[in-house]
Amino acid sequence: MKTNRIVLMVSGSLALIISIMLSRSHTLLTVWTVEDGPMEYLSALFWLTGAVMCFRFFWCTRGSLKWIYIVLTLFYFVCFGEEISWGQRIFGFNVQSVESKSHQEEFNLHNLEFFSKDSFYDQMQEGRFNPVLLFNTQNLFRLGFLALYGFFPVLLWIGRPKKWRMQIKETPPFPTYLIAAWSVHFYIWIVRFLMESEYREYMNEVEELWSAWFAMLFVWVILRPIPAKHTNESR
Repeated sequence: MKTNRIVLMVSGSLALIISIMLSRSHTLLTVWTVEDGPMEYLSALFWLTGAVMCFRFFWCTRGSLKWIYIVLTLFYFVCFGEEISWGQRIFGFNVQSVESKSHQEEFNLHNLEFFSKDSFYDQMQEGRFNPVLLFNTQNLFRLGFLALYGFFPVLLWIGRPKKWRMQIKETPPFPTYLIAAWSVHFYIWIVRFLMESEYREYMNEVEELWSAWFAMLFVWVILRPIPAKHTNESR
């Protein structure tokens, strides 16, 4: 538990420092968030690592928590695939029926015209507000982050559902995780609101990187299960 807490504290501090540096230097921000750049592939790597861990935990536990792992495996793998457009630029394939409806002409879901609505930040700064714009890709992604890595950890922290909480190994450092993850995200949200519109999309890439990182840590430090064989022995 002490090691996990240190990992979370260091991760949160470094993520916040890097985010501050990127937000204060437009040159650094544009270089590191370039398409097919290091930030995009790091995000994909974190999602894939989280998916592998979830799948591994799926096989070494039992009960209702077992199905949470398989759901998270699928979710993380979809995020991994979407991050790199399912390898389109790596393998060089085309699916015209999907790409024709994508504002970036890529094979993925999150760039489809329905999800790629204009940002509501500009309208809010001008004193206007269109609620339809809340349902763009980034906001739906943030809603998922809020549910999975905010609401869910708090439920487990207070011991609900009890069956799930009893299957988690040791005592996870819930407060440290929540403070680390949300400090970084709140900083990015505030800074993006204050930034010039042309740089907000770059900050989205920074947010996606830390979301992927904390999603991976969520499985590692919070959802590490008690192996099924140990559960049977305790009975």
